[in-house]
Amino acid sequence: GCDTIIHQYPCHAKHIIVSYRDQLFSVPVYDVHGQRMSPGTIKQQLQELMATTSQLSEPEPPIGVLTTENRDTWAEVRSHLEANPANKHNLEAIDSSLFMLCLDDAGVDSSMIHDKDKLANHLLHAGNGRNRWYDKSFQVIVLNTGQAGCNGEHSPVDALTTGRICMDAILAEETPEYASPFVTAKSGSNVEKPKLLRWSVDSRVRQAIEVAEVQAVRMAQSIHLRLGEVAGLGSDYIKKAKVSPDAFVQMALQLAYYRLHGQPCATYETASTRAFLHGRTETIRSCSSESLAFTKAFDDPDVPARKKAELLARAVAAHLEYMKAASQGKGVDRHLLGLRTQLQSDEERARAQLLSDPAFSRSCDFKMSTSNVSAGCYFRGGFAPVSHDGYGINYGIDKDNISFSISQWDGSKQTNAEQMHQLLSKSLLDLRDLAEYTLSRVS
Repeated sequence: GCDTIIHQYPCHAKHIIVSYRDQLFSVPVYDVHGQRMSPGTIKQQLQELMATTSQLSEPEPPIGVLTTENRDTWAEVRSHLEANPANKHNLEAIDSSLFMLCLDDAGVDSSMIHDKDKLANHLLHAGNGRNRWYDKSFQVIVLNTGQAGCNGEHSPVDALTTGRICMDAILAEETPEYASPFVTAKSGSNVEKPKLLRWSVDSRVRQAIEVAEVQAVRMAQSIHLRLGEVAGLGSDYIKKAKVSPDAFVQMALQLAYYRLHGQPCATYETASTRAFLHGRTETIRSCSSESLAFTKAFDDPDVPARKKAELLARAVAAHLEYMKAASQGKGVDRHLLGLRTQLQSDEERARAQLLSDPAFSRSCDFKMSTSNVSAGCYFRGGFAPVSHDGYGINYGIDKDNISFSISQWDGSKQTNAEQMHQLLSKSLLDLRDLAEYTLSRVS
């Protein structure tokens, strides 16, 4: 009853999988001598598979949409597909590929060039999920508008790792010393042709595809992702005020949520534990007694600015202390997760009274799930909320601006991503003003 993370290490794969108009191709990106193909050769490969797709009298079924299904359903359908040797070979080719490249026509229009929210939502779910393979940890997505992005699957890797791949790809395009390793092979007879993956499906699989697409469309229509940016405020300015840039944004998030909802909420921020072998993440619980005291006082006209600055400093200090503990493996959430997964029977679960305590359950219902992905000015993204009545908040802190995204489930009557967007922008600027007050007193 458990998924398996498939590792390709050491990686000997020499191909990628390209999805174009729901058709899946295995495309070699190294020649028969093991040399990496040049961009021009890869371009020819892509043009060839596009031509092949346009000439198909009967396209292959959109198998990729099945990866949008819940894990149990997809596992059952995949097992059924693997009974056919050709299907099994295709699935193994997909699993072993270096990454996925999705060339998007469907659901794309020119308005995405100017409407970044629309573009971000498309990159998140593609409308119907047909031209994707969501089991791949890294999908490069190129739209016929010339825009590009990526979609990452979180199980095997964290967002910053995916971000580094994106940033390095951009550097390879813009910086000559990075670009040279990518031009090593030349086009010629040593280049294998793209191979269309042919599928053998029966009525059971076709019905599963129809159901999966209906549910994928419903899911895509139920989530809303809103992008935002505050220009002129970044890490350089925040550091001048002797404040941690990350803690600064986290306190702005606490203030924005309190202003909108009139109460605090359990807040998750990702802490990296990659310093440890196989380390992934721990939870930084950004909502604290100190942050609550600060948010309660901030809009109180009877509280002087000096006192507000003191309360902000205490909240920031508490946040940094928790962040340090979490990053050093001294957080509580992964430890509790480990204990919970060790429970073997209903009797053991009944004795674990902490896990059934309403206060504990509420503390784990993260109404704000947040992540700092400050990997560079090109790396922006978003993700879904982990709570039905919560927000998924992704942010990046550059030297002179702060960008963020806010997502919500549209079925929730308690959340409002648009208002949260406005209040977060205001809260960031209000904290900037408080920082200016602090700096003026110091000077």
